[in-house]
Amino acid sequence: METIVNKKVLWIKFLLVFLSSYSCSEVALGIGWPYLCGKYGFSKKISLEAKIASLENINVLNIRGAWNFYSYKNIRSFFAAEIGYVTFDSLGLKGDGFECGVPIGGEYFITKNLSLSCDLSPTYIMLASENTKVSSFEFVVNLAVYWYFSKR
Repeated sequence: METIVNKKVLWIKFLLVFLSSYSCSEVALGIGWPYLCGKYGFSKKISLEAKIASLENINVLNIRGAWNFYSYKNIRSFFAAEIGYVTFDSLGLKGDGFECGVPIGGEYFITKNLSLSCDLSPTYIMLASENTKVSSFEFVVNLAVYWYFSKR
């Protein structure tokens, strides 16, 4: 599993460097706990983000579309919609499922290329194993540091 994650991380880094070299849009790599993500800004208002999270045999592959509804100096506020695929092999259970949420948050630019982001998301999570199905609404907090390769 670690080799697959390392290959995915290398692939994301390659895509980010490639996109930042041939684009005028914002391209960033983010590091959160426990995830890595890549962000591509199509415009000043719209961005797309892909995340890979892994902790204790629980893995999430997630995609998020965000609308930056407010920006002033070095602060940006956003509203997003996200969906993700979850796999797990933990506590004697093995299975998969999905999650979807609607995060709202902000990003503070420490420098032109470095930012700190935080969001809160009411998230619906549905998981299933061989004998069990579970679903619930949870609140998820994401905290990440982003490095922008290119900036508008």
